[in-house]
Amino acid sequence: MLIRTFIISILIILFNIANAEHKTITSLPKQELVPGGVAILEIPSDTKSVTYNKKPVFISEYKNNKYAIIGIPLKLEDKIDKNPISQNIIIIKTNNKTLNKSFRVAKTNYPTSSITIKNTQMVKPDHTNLKRILEDQKLILDNYNSYNNFNNNISSLLIKKPTKGIASSSFGSRRVINNIKKNSHKGMDIAAAKGSPIYSPLPGKVILAKNLFLPGNTVIVDHGNGLKTLYAHLDKVNVKQNQLISKNYKIGTVGNTGRVTGPHLHWSVILNGEAVNPSLFLMKQKS
Repeated sequence: MLIRTFIISILIILFNIANAEHKTITSLPKQELVPGGVAILEIPSDTKSVTYNKKPVFISEYKNNKYAIIGIPLKLEDKIDKNPISQNIIIIKTNNKTLNKSFRVAKTNYPTSSITIKNTQMVKPDHTNLKRILEDQKLILDNYNSYNNFNNNISSLLIKKPTKGIASSSFGSRRVINNIKKNSHKGMDIAAAKGSPIYSPLPGKVILAKNLFLPGNTVIVDHGNGLKTLYAHLDKVNVKQNQLISKNYKIGTVGNTGRVTGPHLHWSVILNGEAVNPSLFLMKQKS
């Protein structure tokens, strides 16, 4: 009897591990089929995995159906003219049969944002600082592209802002800093007083907690299955790398470290290695 009970317990554990990436959730983010947006595609119930651009895709069950939740690269903005372009995902079923499914991405017009930074090293860095910036960018990209197949008991993909403040619509804006064109903005800026608390809107594992040159004090939290969030320009960091945190855990406070014009939180949401518009994940709430 004890042996039978032990075997059943092991089978239950193995079943839960095998199905960790297919967590049932109560709400989905908003779909927006544009660069930097999110595609939500219904997939067969016997789907084992999905890839997009050779990267694993977040899979969840919602209202008894299974969905692939795909981050659309912001860089597609420069590849789309007037007509939408087709993108494909590869579905592998439990019997190892492969299916292809496509969706179309339309052009959108992100605004141009111009700011002035007094510290010129943050705009035109010397050789030493440029080397550090490139190392930081590689570190962030490596963390974005990492994939951990664990179940964090995420019940909903509609979440609260990580700090109270005024959220700008700055995602995707083409940055001009000191009259120099820079990369498009890959997050949401939330204006808040220095020292305002920052809470993780989802449970997860801290995979980066470090001071970087341009983002300042930076934290990246992995929520499992290709979903991550990044928090930059923090004043104080209250977490350490590899630390497991719960939903609403205080990860730090708003600051003005790195390349900033004043205290604020830069918040990014990442799916399958791509930064997407955080506003698509926000539930309605007061500032």
